[in-house]
Amino acid sequence: MSPLISFLRKGRARVALVTALCSLALPAAAHADLVQSAPANVQAGFFDDHSVATDNHTAWSSAGSDIEPLAIVFGSTLTSSGSAFRVCGYSSGTAGWLRSFLVNDSSCPPGAPGTAQNGWFRYITANHDQSTPRTFNRWHVMDLQRFALVPLPASAGGPPTGTPTAWDTYWGTCLDDGTQFMACEQSAAATTVDTSIPAGFTKTTQEQNPAPDAERIAIPADARDQFGNGLYQVVAIANPYGQYGAARSVACTTISLSGVAAYAPTATQVAGTPPTCYVPTNIPAALTGPGGRDPMANAALGLQCTLQTTGSAPGHCWETAPQTPDEAPLAPHPLAHTNVTTANTITPTSTSAVAQVAAATPAPASGASNPPATASGQTSRRLTATVSRTYARSALRRQFGSRLTRLRVSCRLRSSTASTCTVSFRKSGGRYSGHLWLRYRTVNSSLRWQYRLEVKKRKSGRVQTIRRSYRTGGTL
Repeated sequence: MSPLISFLRKGRARVALVTALCSLALPAAAHADLVQSAPANVQAGFFDDHSVATDNHTAWSSAGSDIEPLAIVFGSTLTSSGSAFRVCGYSSGTAGWLRSFLVNDSSCPPGAPGTAQNGWFRYITANHDQSTPRTFNRWHVMDLQRFALVPLPASAGGPPTGTPTAWDTYWGTCLDDGTQFMACEQSAAATTVDTSIPAGFTKTTQEQNPAPDAERIAIPADARDQFGNGLYQVVAIANPYGQYGAARSVACTTISLSGVAAYAPTATQVAGTPPTCYVPTNIPAALTGPGGRDPMANAALGLQCTLQTTGSAPGHCWETAPQTPDEAPLAPHPLAHTNVTTANTITPTSTSAVAQVAAATPAPASGASNPPATASGQTSRRLTATVSRTYARSALRRQFGSRLTRLRVSCRLRSSTASTCTVSFRKSGGRYSGHLWLRYRTVNSSLRWQYRLEVKKRKSGRVQTIRRSYRTGGTL
């Protein structure tokens, strides 16, 4: 009998050890990083956000209606470097919301993967959708991209110091399975959605002549006096929270903006590519799904009228905006309301100057208040399977305490800075099993290891799922 066979027959623990050691020789799975384009064809206008009040609403100027927000519209693309980028949606149990999962397969599996959820799809009710049927009511991947209107410093031609930053409407990104343009799933009844960007492929994610459901940067009417004339940047961030891969990508374009305070906005794109992007450090929180911030709150899917396609008000049920709810024809008319408020779109300006490059850069931890900085000599550190097992044990003890028995951890590398670990253990009569995700991130010039987990606890016939979003385990 060979020494190796004799060794293997001494117990299952050693078999598991050999399996783990062999896994170190396997190459890391290919991964996709998204490369964000600079926003193009930037225009200023108004945002008739009647997803809330339907196309039969009264005039924005009518008594009781909100005042119509302003909007910055633009074009945007994403390119998938490395392998194909695929996000799959599965039922959440709540109408209009699907759970999203990043997968490495050539198609979405029939059921939700046994990994932690990455984010959400939301069914978006289109703005001024004149098509029949309403083809622009469709599913969007939320928080895959975020967009911001950022004032340049006053010394660089920007508006007065103290001008805030305006954020997008949270309408998300329209993806389908691999085509070039915006053509995402339309059925509100869909319980699964398959979306992808093929390897090396460039996908239009926000149309330059904006689709009715395109993302916009919105400025509430009550905040317009804060946006003086001057130079601003439209900053686009792909994978802003690190939910969809190991990197984020930032791109920007400079515009001259005027007339916002006067309620007559004009945007002129400045020629050339700015060498530096002023990236906000206080990015708003990602959506949390049903029960949290909802960009489609009070949205109406069905319309009981024929939309105008010509005349002074195309896309509405009327040619002349009614001033009262009971005004004929087609009465009653709901008041005009918007989901765009200062509370959810305007933040104080705090930025970090980042060189604009085509390559993706490390993504910040989800919910981090600052973008990643580059620490000299630290970005070359590689995560190994051995180190991953050490971090995983440390993370489990942080979350569940020190008295863990029958603790087993096996890890595989996803990239040089990310890994996934399968874990199981027992504590206080309960059996625990699940997964831990590890990654390196540079935050405030310090390289840190971070983890998130999803573990099921089984005890006395009951099953409890325990999830933790990314948090810092330590500094290297």
